[in-house]
Formats: sequence, structure tokens, C-alpha cells
Amino acid sequence: RRGGEGEGQFRTDPASSIGKIATAGRGLQDEILASGAGAEREKRGRRKTIASSARVGDAIPKDWSPSSDYGFSPTSSFKRGEVVVAARSSGALCFASIKNARGDGTYEVAVEANGSRVYPAGSVGKIAS
Repeated sequence: RRGGEGEGQFRTDPASSIGKIATAGRGLQDEILASGAGAEREKRGRRKTIASSARVGDAIPKDWSPSSDYGFSPTSSFKRGEVVVAARSSGALCFASIKNARGDGTYEVAVEANGSRVYPAGSVGKIAS
């Protein structure tokens, strides 16, 4: 179709080739929210895969951040064998594993293959799920 100042300035494409704007009667805001929820689900899945395949003492990924990927809280509770984030003596954050709850708000945590340390609950990072 011709028009305006140049050939082909206006196009008419069949509706089927344009793509969907909203599905199932949902509005644009609903589509945006659904898209964000899908991205968050995907990120949770990646986080879970990384944590489950990590070995004790492995550094956490550089792109992980507190509050979105892991968090430290004195009110956190952990189960034996749970994969967590802990600080090594150098200050670097690594994957660790809960060995034992001591009953006084502290946990015995494996931070390397052949050793463990005792941490208060607020110094052990819970991985977001």
C-alpha cells in the first residue's frame, strides 16, 4: 500500500502475524504481572538447582545478592542437611550445610569438607525458595 512520503510507509499485516497482546481475556497489567511471576519462578528454579548441586565450601555465585537470593536473620531456623550460606574466616560467602542444631540458637555448620564451625542463627544465610 502506498501513502505518505515514501513507498511502503504504511503496512497492513494480517492480525495472525502480529502476535497476541493479551490472552484469555486478561488485560495488559495482568499480562505484565504474569510475565514477572514467570521470571521469578525461573530464577527460583535456577537458584534451587545451583544450591542443590553445590559442594560445601563452594563460593556462592557473584550475581547472588542478599534479600533476593539469601538472607540472614536471627529468627531463621534450619534443618539438618539444609544447604545454607555462611561466611568463611576470610569473610567470603560460601555454600555450607547444617550438621546439627545445638538448641541454644546456634548451629554446627560444615563450611568445608572436613570441618565445621558453630554459628548463631543470624550468621547463617537461608537460601530463598
